[in-house]
This record gives sequence, structure tokens and C-alpha cells, in this order.
Amino acid sequence: KLPLKSLQLQSNRQFNPNNYPSIEELLKDSDAPDSSSLDDIYTNIPVLPSDKYPSNLTDSEVINLIKEEKQLENDRWQSILFRDNQCGDWDGSYEAFTLNNVYTPVKLFEGRVISSMRAGERTAFGLNVTIEETYTKTKELNTISNNKDLFDSLLLQPTRDFYKSTDFRTYNGIQAVANAYTTGRSITTNDKISAYVAEVACREGAVRTRVRYAYSSNDDVNLNILGFVVIREALPSCTPSDLTLLYNSVPGEGIYDPQDKFWAEASDDSYIQLNISGRLALLFPKSIATEEKAVLTMEW
Repeated sequence: KLPLKSLQLQSNRQFNPNNYPSIEELLKDSDAPDSSSLDDIYTNIPVLPSDKYPSNLTDSEVINLIKEEKQLENDRWQSILFRDNQCGDWDGSYEAFTLNNVYTPVKLFEGRVISSMRAGERTAFGLNVTIEETYTKTKELNTISNNKDLFDSLLLQPTRDFYKSTDFRTYNGIQAVANAYTTGRSITTNDKISAYVAEVACREGAVRTRVRYAYSSNDDVNLNILGFVVIREALPSCTPSDLTLLYNSVPGEGIYDPQDKFWAEASDDSYIQLNISGRLALLFPKSIATEEKAVLTMEW
């Protein structure tokens, strides 16, 4: 809280308890108004975090309050970052894939997607984001033999259509990091997880690539890959050169640094790695045990 000049004076002196400037010297050397008093200076000096809480609280109670404040601070930061980097009117295309019996991708259909992301008013807790998406099929290449309705309900609509600030906590699988984000949603039937949807997205300038994975279960033990959708979209401000980032014939080069733990345990080919045009690389498991962790990856 001290003037910049005072801080510079401190940094230019060799630290020694005997010659380190006193608060009186700093005040005298600074550009602080004459009306400033030592009491004012001391009042503005940061205190220990615990000093602002009632003295009758236990250490554990103070720590819990600090944790809550830090969590709220993170909620605000994450939700605002999500708004600043992802909100707007997006227009683009999508390709829907399933996998055959030997886990080779089969393109089912493609079409156009329009996405609108809107943020609510900012509050002390952060802000909410609402998402609307419209999918229009333009070409059908193959048909899915079963689970068609489930496929469409999981993959051809937003992973989540509403986010509140408290949703941006890592244990929900939802996190905004710079120009990328991850999100997820579980579907429960009779108090058991029957399906799971996860989305990984990355924006570059006025264009963005998203991949949405869907898993479903028939045995209450494993969630098996149902399919995935690749979404390529742009903002109205995009240029023709921006679109070349989305639509080009160059395939992905493979995941640069797959999660070591999960990749090492995938020696039985339990993971699928795909390189797709548009410099897109995917890595995801064939199935996810309902009580275990897994990694779903997109690199663009």
C-alpha cells in the first residue's frame, strides 16, 4: 500500500536489520500527502489473513473461511474467463461419428450448427452463462443401428445449456483455462450413472474447435463409447485466413503429451487415438468404469 517511490527506495538499499528504513523514513521520503499520518500508513499495510476474522474463532474455523473465500474468488475468475473467451454468436459445421466393432470411426452425418453463448450480470459470486445450439443435418452418410435417439440427445445439443459460477470447479470436470475449456455432464437413471457427456474446446482468434464425447451404459459398471461430434465454428469477425485453421486437409499429429498414468495403463489398447483433418488429434478411452477416472483429450 506504500507509494511506488517508497518501494523503490526499499529495493535500492542492501537489506540489513540495522540500516533497513523505518516507516518514518519511508513516509518522509515518499510523495504521500502531508496530511498522512503513521496511523493511516499502518492501517493500509496488509495484515495476516487471519487478522480480519473474529478473534473468538478457532484456527480450523478461520482456515475454512479462507478456503471459502478462495473458492469464491476462483468461481468469479473462472466464470468471467469463460465469458470473455467463449461468449458470442458462433456459426459453423459439425461431423458426427460412431465407432464400429473394431473401434474404427464411422461418420454418420454432418451439418450446420449455430451456437449462442450469453453471460448474465456479474455479481460478487461471478456470473452465469446460458448456451443455445441448433443442429441441422445436411448430409447423412451412414445410419446408426441402435441408440439413435440417445445419440442425438447426448451429442446434438449443448453439453450443458446453463452454467452458474459455482459450476466451474474441477471436480465437476468443468474448467476454463485461457482460450480453452472442458465441461461434462452425467445422466443418472434410478440413482445410477447411465450416460456421460464430455466436451473439450479450444479457441484461436475468431475460430474454435470443439469435440464432444458421449458414453452410455447397459450394465451399471462401464460406460462405453457411443460416439463423438467434431464442431468447427467461427465468430462473425472471422476472416478467410481464419477459416483455413478450421478447414484444411492436414491431419492431427497425435497427442503431444498424453497423460502418462492413463496412457501407461492403456497397454491393452483400451484407449483410441485418432488424427483427423483440420490438424485435430483425439485420445479417449473405449470405456470408463463408473467408479474410476479416465482422460478425454483433444489437441488442435
